[in-house]
Amino acid sequence: MAGDVADRDALAGILAAVPAAHPLTGIVHTAGVVDDGVIESITADRLDTVLRPKVDAAWHLHELTRDLPLAAFVLFSAGAGIFGGPGQGNYAAANTFLDALAHLRRQAGLPAQSLAWGMWAEEGAWPAGSARPTVPA
Repeated sequence: MAGDVADRDALAGILAAVPAAHPLTGIVHTAGVVDDGVIESITADRLDTVLRPKVDAAWHLHELTRDLPLAAFVLFSAGAGIFGGPGQGNYAAANTFLDALAHLRRQAGLPAQSLAWGMWAEEGAWPAGSARPTVPA
């Protein structure tokens, strides 16, 4: 089943369709969209473009699965949340939220790991609005 994880109702439907014979045991959240720009240029729409797939989706996953006996809840964050980057205020905020959500879950006794990943290669740049491929830093 496919759906928009940032849409809470769609996600609830996806989770409800998980067969009891094969229960959900882990979550791996790997969403990421960038829309780079200096702070003054970040509009509500540009902020939503970045936050929706990371923040909204991760929060919905947390809320809708927190009562399940998950073995893993893994969030793919990015080094931008820790180190920042030119024009990445919205992207840094989204990744910092993932790190904070993992902390919140662990404090509640729930499984959680936020992995701050980095770039595959140092050369080149991604155009605004594209997903950034990442591997362990």
